[in-house]
Amino acid sequence: MSNSYDPAVPKYKLRWSVPLVDVDIAASPEAALHSMDKTAARTTITTTPGSKRNMNHKDMKTYSGAGKLYAERDDLMHDLAVADQIGAQIKLLKGTYKTFNSSAVEKWTNAIHTLIERKEEEIRAADSCKIQLSLPAAGKSGRTIVVFNAGHEKTKTNWIADLEMAKLALKPRNNPAWYDPDEEGKLDISGLPLMMKSSPLTMTSHKQPMKGLLDALMKTQLVVQAAVYCPLEFQDLSPKAHIKMASSGLYEGSTWVCSGEQKRSVLSIVSFHPPTPHVVETFPAGEPLVSCMEFVPAIHKFARTRKMSESDFCLPDATIWIATETGRISVFKCEDKTRQPLFTFKVSPSPISSVKFMANRMFVGLGDGTLVVFKRMQDGCWLLEEPHVSLLTAAPVSSLLPVTNCMWCASGNAVFIINTNTVQRQDSFTVHNDSKIRVQFMVRAGVGVWVSMKNKATIRLFHTETLQYLQEINIYAPIGRMLQGLESRTKSFFHNRTVCVTSMLACQGSLWVGTSVGVTLDLPVPQLEGVPLINGPARVAYHTHVGPVKCLIATRRKKLPGWRFVRPDLLRSEDGDNFSLSSEDGAADIGLDTSTAASVAMATKPQSYMAFTFAEDKEEGNDKQTDDAEADFVFLESGDARERDNSSSERKNKKNDSIGPPMLVLSAGEGHWYLKGDDRDRKNKEPSLVAWQLG
Repeated sequence: MSNSYDPAVPKYKLRWSVPLVDVDIAASPEAALHSMDKTAARTTITTTPGSKRNMNHKDMKTYSGAGKLYAERDDLMHDLAVADQIGAQIKLLKGTYKTFNSSAVEKWTNAIHTLIERKEEEIRAADSCKIQLSLPAAGKSGRTIVVFNAGHEKTKTNWIADLEMAKLALKPRNNPAWYDPDEEGKLDISGLPLMMKSSPLTMTSHKQPMKGLLDALMKTQLVVQAAVYCPLEFQDLSPKAHIKMASSGLYEGSTWVCSGEQKRSVLSIVSFHPPTPHVVETFPAGEPLVSCMEFVPAIHKFARTRKMSESDFCLPDATIWIATETGRISVFKCEDKTRQPLFTFKVSPSPISSVKFMANRMFVGLGDGTLVVFKRMQDGCWLLEEPHVSLLTAAPVSSLLPVTNCMWCASGNAVFIINTNTVQRQDSFTVHNDSKIRVQFMVRAGVGVWVSMKNKATIRLFHTETLQYLQEINIYAPIGRMLQGLESRTKSFFHNRTVCVTSMLACQGSLWVGTSVGVTLDLPVPQLEGVPLINGPARVAYHTHVGPVKCLIATRRKKLPGWRFVRPDLLRSEDGDNFSLSSEDGAADIGLDTSTAASVAMATKPQSYMAFTFAEDKEEGNDKQTDDAEADFVFLESGDARERDNSSSERKNKKNDSIGPPMLVLSAGEGHWYLKGDDRDRKNKEPSLVAWQLG
């Protein structure tokens, strides 16, 4: 290897190194922002306390990047106070002057005021791009906070997601987390889902007055009955508003899980806000023997009529429908913090086996083979007293699956394809030659539908257009190979136990299969919209439930509130006016400094002012923050500012550009047992949730 020195190659010097397990993401402190109340006689400035409140002006000047914005903002605050004093003094003049009057100073003051508001917005945008790492302090106890400037929210989100994945991969529970026959024990963790967390599903809610009932219910043996993802989102809310919504019982992007026994059922709400999924609330479901659940989105605000109907069944907002084995359905409003059902109605004496919403219609499958369809009108009113009823077979309607403009309805050994517009049968096909076989679950992947059969360990693939049978997979074989490598005591738990499919999920290039013995499998399928033939060996998870895997749900982790890129070119005054100020109005004649006059003039051009770039200098800040020890703030530039300027036109075409948070797969069942860990965990049969993070 050549030892010649190339001056064109940048030199890098190691500043510090820390074990990855000791690195934590520190919460971003709230900046010291200002609010202004301008009256005819005076301007009142109110400062919100924050991390920068103790930073003196000299220290802030040494900052590059976001720190420099604070110094510039404070300079403008000073100029605003001086301009206010000048305006008060001009009112004392007895003569009248063309360019030196109260009107000109008022325009000048308004321009500075506008410039300050935009500087505040740029500070918020800059702070949202900071990555704060909490590290062990060198040579002493306590922690050190090191701050990096990612340059863009998307870069920050990607970097934090990669850090979390790397830390997860190092944890003992992920070494190993999967049995992969191809790797002979040497797993490539970069391509494997990582076990993120396991937690019980039940908790006593301090918000509910029925605490005594919940405590008594927790002492009984509960089992997971059903679950549904509630993709409720609160758009354009500030971080404080997000916290307020959560404290009032409204959760964004949560999962509702029902656990129960013969007489009572309990609903648990699982939130996905960082750092990890967790149960935030538990309350009575109202009805026992819950069989299935479904989310119904709200009607678009533009589709709502001016005068809403006064019917009890008029539901324009997002709701959760909970069906039971007694033939009843309870409807909960997602945004109702009282957690009481809006109403409950009887569908049939026959048990409800499946429910699915599509095209403003609720499809309800019954245990006697009947399909009941309820229609929702444009104003949100449900025609519950005018259902469309059709008999498919004498076997239960076990599964419903939306496919394009049709609803696939599984009943007995057949699948019936129902047109959602006419609610008429369009086509049908049989799944197996044996008439005694019963379809249990269906999931769609690309142009294929995977079908599982009751009490069977095989799954079959059918084409969505030709309805052709394409492939069959037996899941017992990979489970058997995984068990061969376990200890005898662990293997004995699975002796004489029947393996069959109890849940399925298709997401992100994988077909997840839950089994009756609590084991979860991951089968690779093509991610493109093609025929999802299984193209590789199955991976078997070492993290299992003690009982059957009752539910598999895919969701995305929510981003932290406030992680949003703010485009300065979209910023305007509250009344939408564009200010104008020139030297003819007296800006230069008053004796302003040239740079100050230029800044004030730029404030009158919102479309071109304050492009989102940081300073070119790369100085290190001297500000310190402590937990138990002094901390070193380091602002590192990411990329050239000129490159960011060149890409600004692309950002204008992507309003609030951001990436999707990491994908999660949740499995629900009795207990959680790591087959490579303590054998005593299998005694825990409490309803539990296991969260997997996908790379």
